[in-house]
Amino acid sequence: MQTVATHNGFQAAASGAKRRWRIRSEKGELFGPADLETLKGWARDGRIAPTSEISEDGASWLPVTQVIELEMDWVAEVTSGTFYGPVHRAAIDELLHD
Repeated sequence: MQTVATHNGFQAAASGAKRRWRIRSEKGELFGPADLETLKGWARDGRIAPTSEISEDGASWLPVTQVIELEMDWVAEVTSGTFYGPVHRAAIDELLHD
């Protein structure tokens, strides 16, 4: 029997096999499959919107903001009373740069 740990709705197999997920935009566009390290890079680059969802099986979807490993926990006030996020800290830096 294989041991499984659950975190934020994700089940990580003890075998250490690389898991692969898809990202779905609010428009229904699908990206991936990609491993967690790739998804972390996408989050840092601002390529994952706070309204996107993530799934491993294509049937069960979870908001990307609930995946702690993506570090999408920063919010920017774009104009007075208008906010964008939560996104990765590096994405905020890029927003400030632009």
